Order: sequence, then C-alpha cells, then structure tokens
Amino acid sequence: MAISAFAAPANAGSVRVLSAGSVTITTHYKGDGTQPPAELGDPKEWGVVEFRPGSHGAITPKTILNIGGGKWSYGKNLTTDGQYCYSNYYHPKVQHGSTVKVSKWTNKAVASKGKWSYANITAGAAYTCETFYAKY
Repeated sequence: MAISAFAAPANAGSVRVLSAGSVTITTHYKGDGTQPPAELGDPKEWGVVEFRPGSHGAITPKTILNIGGGKWSYGKNLTTDGQYCYSNYYHPKVQHGSTVKVSKWTNKAVASKGKWSYANITAGAAYTCETFYAKY
C-alpha cells in the first residue's frame, strides 16, 4: 500500500489541482467560486477525481492520499459487470463523506469524525466515473 501526502493547505477561496500517478485531483474550498455538485450538499471542502471511459483508474498498489487533513482512497476497477468505482474517506476531526457518481446513479456516505465513509457503484464501463471526498 502506497501513501501519498499533499502538505500545503490552500487558503479559502482557492482551487488546488494535484497529480497522483495518472489521475488529476481537483480540490475546491467553499467560496472559491465553484459550486459543489448537488449530490455533495454544502461542503466546506471537496475533491474530485474523474475517470473517463477507457481510462485506467486502478491504483496499484492501492494508494491512500493524505488530503484535506484526512485519508482518501478512490479508484476504478474493470469487472465482468463493467466497472467498480469507489471512494473512501477518513477524517479524525470533522464530519466528512465519500460520494461516487456514474451516469444517473449516485452513492453517498457521510461519517462522523474518526470513522471511514465508504461509497461505491458498479456500472457499465462506457460511463464516466466521478469520485469525491467532502468535509462538512
């Protein structure tokens, strides 16, 4: 299991774009001018990774990112049923959540501080898979 860290926190009103392997992570903060997707509600901070059809989303070895003061594990794996998309987030100090969106389907989980949130969807491989973490 590999662990990556992104140390420099951004200020409110800014957007942070990071690369982790072959994916791009975009982090938004309340007041940065970007509205969060409706599925997330009203987070203070949220991050997204998007996997387009045909992209390789599996992270090998499994990667856990230190981001937003917590730990985020996300990805896409091809299956016999299409693709399995997942987002798991842990934060020790605030309420937080994980969300996965594929086409018209959304799975969201919210957890209290000190617990993991887990969200996943299995759907056709022709759809874009979006994985999110959020802090509330």
